Amino acid sequence: MNNGVHLFKFKDKNILLDVESSSLHIVDDETAKILEDFDGKNDEKIIGKYGEEAKEILEELHYLINENTLFAKELKVPENYRPEGIVKSLCLIIAEDCNLACKYCFAGGDYGNENHAKMPPEVAKRAVDFLLKTSPQRKNYEIDFFGGEPLLNMETLKEVTAYARAKEKEHNKNIKLTLTTNGMLLTDEVTEWLNENNISVVLSLDGRKSVHNAMRKDKGDFDTYDKILPKFKKLVNSRNGENYYLRGTYTAKNLDFTEDILSMYNEGFRILSLEPVVAKDADYAITEKDLPQIF
Repeated sequence: MNNGVHLFKFKDKNILLDVESSSLHIVDDETAKILEDFDGKNDEKIIGKYGEEAKEILEELHYLINENTLFAKELKVPENYRPEGIVKSLCLIIAEDCNLACKYCFAGGDYGNENHAKMPPEVAKRAVDFLLKTSPQRKNYEIDFFGGEPLLNMETLKEVTAYARAKEKEHNKNIKLTLTTNGMLLTDEVTEWLNENNISVVLSLDGRKSVHNAMRKDKGDFDTYDKILPKFKKLVNSRNGENYYLRGTYTAKNLDFTEDILSMYNEGFRILSLEPVVAKDADYAITEKDLPQIF
């Protein structure tokens, strides 16, 4: 096999991966043996080693080659190639600051920025202009307010929301606005404002109380589950269980994360997402040895 093809075993099945074509094939044991020696051009050698019965397998392998799903050629993209991009969405990090100290935080808690920078309103407005100008042919756009904790920058959030809604009407467009929040600043006033402006929300919750509190502490190292759960419930109920979803992170500490899904479901939430932590050299990092339990 060449470097672009990989053969591995998963749950007693032989999986053949062709990287360039992103193709996956399940093959039997005999085909897997032949693939160890096969390069697409050495049929006689294969037949000499494995016998005449290998001919049928070789025919199938050559069929995959002709279909460009095995030994696919690497696509060479010129260095100066620039696609005529259509931008349909933007993620605006409006606050490089946070009021939590999550253990798995991708930014280490300070974003490499001791000043805890916040995006000025004018910069956010220019981002809206860029989106509309770059892809005028589109009808629908998306802007995600992210951080850090975006609710730490309410000034920009409110100004750019009003600006985006005005531009919608001016250009006859639809701009879906989404906010990702840890919930600590979700007051009744903020919830009402989010609803009035039709802003979708992504609510960060890791599942069971013990699991969530183990990873998502505040700056004082205090638990946060009991602080945010009532706020999440109130927000979701205020919009009739729509226009939201709960997003959690599972780690090596809770490989039984289906229990976390059940926990959130039992709390009344119906739109859920749990994603694996991305970490290296941490006690909560998911490694290859954890995969059998996950799958």
